[in-house]
Amino acid sequence: MTTAFVRSGRLIAAVAAREGWPTVHENPSLLNDALLAASCRDAGIMLVTQDSDFDRFAPFMKGWRHVPPWPALRS
Repeated sequence: MTTAFVRSGRLIAAVAAREGWPTVHENPSLLNDALLAASCRDAGIMLVTQDSDFDRFAPFMKGWRHVPPWPALRS
């Protein structure tokens, strides 16, 4: 589990470097999303979510997989 905490910190740092710290600071749930993504990646689990914030992590984490719910939910 410690690995997921370290990996989530690196994810947040990478997103902040790419998008700017204000973007991360204005979305505090992104910290929880990063930990969830790192935990799923470490466990080899694919996350099913409609939260587009998880798209931000794909460029920085190999082996990370997430998909939208199926059938696609309509708003």
